[in-house]
Amino acid sequence: MHKKELSAFLTADEGHAMIGKDKISRRAFYNALEREEIPSVRIGRRILLPRHAFMRWLQEGGAVPAPVQPRHERTLTGIAEPMKQL
Repeated sequence: MHKKELSAFLTADEGHAMIGKDKISRRAFYNALEREEIPSVRIGRRILLPRHAFMRWLQEGGAVPAPVQPRHERTLTGIAEPMKQL
């Protein structure tokens, strides 16, 4: 029997299922993601939940995470202005 390795990330639907689909609607979960109340990263159109941060968030009772510092665009000479959020 092989031990299944856990991914470093959960999909948004996996995170929603962990909370319990009977506890919060899918739309409410995605709205909370958009408001940055749930730790997540967006890669293109995909929303991924860092497993460690999401589990810590659950253990802390769903406390709103601290705001994330703006990402900076890397240039050949160093760090440029913060990237604009889409």
